[in-house]
Amino acid sequence: MKRIKQTVHICFLQYPDWKAWQAGAGGLANESYGGYIVDLCHLREALQSRRCRIKLATFDAKSFRDYLATSGLNPGTPEEISVARAKWVETLRYDQIVAPKDAPCPYPEAPTATLSGYGDTETQMIDYATVAIHWMSQVEDSHQFNREDFESPDQMTDALMLYTLGFGVKQIFQLSELLEPETCPCCGKATVRIFDGEDEWLTSHLIH
Repeated sequence: MKRIKQTVHICFLQYPDWKAWQAGAGGLANESYGGYIVDLCHLREALQSRRCRIKLATFDAKSFRDYLATSGLNPGTPEEISVARAKWVETLRYDQIVAPKDAPCPYPEAPTATLSGYGDTETQMIDYATVAIHWMSQVEDSHQFNREDFESPDQMTDALMLYTLGFGVKQIFQLSELLEPETCPCCGKATVRIFDGEDEWLTSHLIH
């Protein structure tokens, strides 16, 4: 059994905090929230391969402001803010690490997620999975997670679940059957499914 070298805290931004960060971070931020989640998972995997125990700590704006007020740090650039967040998260005790918010501001209530897998229906080999975050038919965000970006199906599943936590999702609908890749007949872009378990309707939307 490999001995754990150290515990490392990683700051986890839920979607509203990531969106605010992206607005001012320029090229330092990922183009999509899903891309941020994939990179976060890769960082976690890299640290775990070095025998580190990883604790994801949800970003808390008030706690971060309090830390800045006493630390002497005054970050101004996106790079400085990123470094300051990393320093802040390492100061947290276990009991100070907050769980992802159920419905992070500015959402009035927790959205729903629909998860779909796409690939070869004969061999049942998955090529990619999509997640749509929505309230009824209103899609807030969606992302395509490609199998080739992960070392194992379990790692891809971890990314899917972390993505839904970013929106405070409480209910996930998952299509049981593997689907053939789908595209919009008008523009040819990939589409994502959304599903309502009560009314049992299913529609496709362009991936955001």
